[in-house]
Amino acid sequence: MRKYVLTDADGVTALGTKLQPGKLVQDTRQKFDLMSKLVGCGSDTPLLATLISSLPAEQARLFQVNCWTVSADPRQPSSYTVTKEVRPVPTVVLEHKLAFGLQVFMALGSDRDFKSWAQSWLDETDRSPETAKALLKTEEEEERASGELEALTAWGETGTDDTLGHDRDELAERCGHLVRAAILYPDKSKSDDVAQIISLALVNLAIVAGKVNLAALAEQVMADSQPTSRSEAS
Repeated sequence: MRKYVLTDADGVTALGTKLQPGKLVQDTRQKFDLMSKLVGCGSDTPLLATLISSLPAEQARLFQVNCWTVSADPRQPSSYTVTKEVRPVPTVVLEHKLAFGLQVFMALGSDRDFKSWAQSWLDETDRSPETAKALLKTEEEEERASGELEALTAWGETGTDDTLGHDRDELAERCGHLVRAAILYPDKSKSDDVAQIISLALVNLAIVAGKVNLAALAEQVMADSQPTSRSEAS
């Protein structure tokens, strides 16, 4: 099992786990505890880890964490963990992160209005905060309507599938984070806030991504993206 994770200058991840280079033998419970803490802020490639992190790439450190099971004895299971620092951290700016988030949720089948707006943002044909605000208002109205439908479902007045409804709600919530990030994006003083909001949309991304090839999509976003006005922000 391997994860790449960004940390601050002190080796602390965005979720508060302290990492430092080294090797250790752990019991299986400790291994799973460590890796579960890295799921929300780490990923399978250095680029993905940098894209989903709220930490500015130019101020961050990158670690690779590898875990192997070395004893399958149920009486004393153990694993071997190696943590090493990786240099350099991929050069990722704030525009890359937002573009990646938009591409992911377009691929996951977001609603038509979101897809249309996201494509306009990616094409740079319309990055107006006013357009994003209008979309957010529409999405929030639809979310309220969905909540009313869920209430009816709870009373047994419809046959709506609760699981499907929950999945749609989570997708809508994550898309909403990206719209909010786009609203603040033009304001350079809000860069840290934008990065935090994007990370809310991308947390535990591998769990919700389904069959989307995140690594390939990340590489494509980097190839296509040409940050200009915000190139100093990460």
